[in-house]
Amino acid sequence: MEIFSLLQQLLWISLSCSGGYYVSGQECWGIEPVIDPPSLVVKYGDPASATCRTQHNATMIRWDAPVGATSKENAQQLVWGVSSVTAWTLGRDVLCSVYYYTNHDNETMDEYTMAWNYGEDSECQIHLPIIIYKIPENVTLCLVNHTGPLLEGHEYLLECEVQSVAPVNNLSVIWFRGDTELKRSGYSQFRIEGDRSQNVTVRTNLSITASTEDNKASYSCAAQLDLNTAEPIPDARSKTIQLISGNPTGIIIGVVVVSVLVVILAAAILIGTRLSNRDKPH
Repeated sequence: MEIFSLLQQLLWISLSCSGGYYVSGQECWGIEPVIDPPSLVVKYGDPASATCRTQHNATMIRWDAPVGATSKENAQQLVWGVSSVTAWTLGRDVLCSVYYYTNHDNETMDEYTMAWNYGEDSECQIHLPIIIYKIPENVTLCLVNHTGPLLEGHEYLLECEVQSVAPVNNLSVIWFRGDTELKRSGYSQFRIEGDRSQNVTVRTNLSITASTEDNKASYSCAAQLDLNTAEPIPDARSKTIQLISGNPTGIIIGVVVVSVLVVILAAAILIGTRLSNRDKPH
């Protein structure tokens, strides 16, 4: 029976920890606190709140948090809340602790004061996961190291820059030609500037080979955050850029024709000048 009881306790501790509970001892078994809602997805700057509850009388409930820390004695629930989420550490440091008086086995009488000494309260803790997201301040698209028309058959690089976005792990960059999606770029393809636990600037590239289909084609990119929210988070899209493509052979022919015309024009001017000088009386 002792072995079975030990295994049962170990199983309970394993399940509690995997569910987000941080418990001190086996006294939390069956009296675990709960948080409603169990997790939050909050836009940067918006308000946030959650309630820590227990079905049993607690000597104290306490919220530990970088912002909004609070406590209450002899309670069964306590609300944590902030009017504006601007501290990125809230994403990992919000914890509810509930204290119960359950340790009756350690009651003793002080032989000098003749007063009862009771054991310490049992402490049960649960973490509130918070994802803080920030819609990009700006999304831009440019053609890297090139100006003017594109030459057919040559390779070029487009760069999409997403400014001040979070969380970067949940970001995708979508590439469009017109309204047609070409590709999605993910975390492994990003160049990231800033602290990745906060808002960052992201750059990523798309390689294209110019063709006749690209002549006057419009390209754009969009930043998309996927956080499994009830309402999808709107994409932030760049302005479009229009690419002009040219045939290298046609361009060369055009240059030759222009050059020939310039030579003919120069020759005509020279001949006209000589004729004019010859007709003048000496």
